[in-house]
Amino acid sequence: MLRPGFQANVHDAWIGATDMSNEGAVSWIGPKHLVNGVKFWEGGPNGKAVDGRYNNWAKSSSGTQIEPNANGSEDCVEMRGGGGHWNDKNCYQPNEFFIVEFGTPATDH
Repeated sequence: MLRPGFQANVHDAWIGATDMSNEGAVSWIGPKHLVNGVKFWEGGPNGKAVDGRYNNWAKSSSGTQIEPNANGSEDCVEMRGGGGHWNDKNCYQPNEFFIVEFGTPATDH
């Protein structure tokens, strides 16, 4: 359900991923995975997807991946409006929107 006023091509939204517990090891968090999430990315912009898991990190205009930038104060992941690319951002900076998955995933991967 979308909150009134949300525009996917304009607004940023938290997407439930973090590397707060282990810098550079980005995991999906949620039910049963609040502390030790399901890791899907290892490393900074030159890192790699774990077991081929989906990722959509932001790239520069030349196509070079620039996120996650491994800045130690940016531990949460947002999806940016206007393209849906991901950015790591300080968890304590406000985002008006967030995406929530309800229910239990069919698998842990």
